[in-house]
Amino acid sequence: KGNKGIELGFAKSNFDDSKWKEMNLPGYWESLEGMDIDGSVWFRKKIILPKNWVSKKLIVELGSIDDFDITYVNGVPIGTTGEETPNYWTHYRKYILPENINNTDTIVISVRVFDHFGSGGFGGPRRKMRIYRENIPDDFISLSGAWKYKVEIELDPTDITGPGGNGAYGTGKLSSSCWLVQWNDISFSSVCHSWCYLVSRGN
Repeated sequence: KGNKGIELGFAKSNFDDSKWKEMNLPGYWESLEGMDIDGSVWFRKKIILPKNWVSKKLIVELGSIDDFDITYVNGVPIGTTGEETPNYWTHYRKYILPENINNTDTIVISVRVFDHFGSGGFGGPRRKMRIYRENIPDDFISLSGAWKYKVEIELDPTDITGPGGNGAYGTGKLSSSCWLVQWNDISFSSVCHSWCYLVSRGN
């Protein structure tokens, strides 16, 4: 399905997100009314940096994200985590914002989160959502709190045969499913999963 959000400018600093809803992070979007979904959701947050932080290498920490993410600053990707990372759903995200990208005191952090079953969103903790200058972690700006968000792609639950989907439950059969999602405009195998479930019915 591709990264529709990047095509629509969701990662750009000047994108108008005034009509997007707000969610307090860390947290999982299933806690919100009408958000019991699997798929991809974009999050955006504007940060005003101290003048002496501009043109310095910064560290962006987002805590854990369930499941996969691509993180941008002012439209430029600074990091991604996929299935190649062990325990990706609890892995703390820690990305570098290079000096050449950090060239203004106003930045917008945009995160495309893809969740393929179970809870989706930011697992925290709050203290692990922050931005700071390299090697000066005690002087930080918190990234927890209100973020703008928008659903990009909602998966059809009847097509999901893993946890959270309806396709394989209650059948009493061995079932597996694997799908390939176009992630950031390239075939990204980190979101291709297989599941096998055997439901015993006493036979």
